[in-house]
Amino acid sequence: MVIDGGVVEVPGPVDFGFDFGLRPKMAYACMAETMILALEGRYESYSIGRRLSVAKIKEMAGLAQKHGFKVASLLSFDRTVSERHIAAIRDRAEAHTSVV
Repeated sequence: MVIDGGVVEVPGPVDFGFDFGLRPKMAYACMAETMILALEGRYESYSIGRRLSVAKIKEMAGLAQKHGFKVASLLSFDRTVSERHIAAIRDRAEAHTSVV
């Protein structure tokens, strides 16, 4: 499975002044990351590129929690990935590793 994006619930009343095609209070994860960094006063390129360390991911998760941002959904090729889909892939992976 390829997770190529996500949707995040933004805390408080928010009006982006543009319709991104998402439900109210929702932003793409890349936008939410920029908002979180701005709230922290950190004006930097944080996660550009393909190489992301686990430490950076955990740091961003902590900052998101600190400011009240919540993951709403994961995206794979512009489609929402359901919990059921993730569970099915996890089950297949576990079945494969138990056979080996």
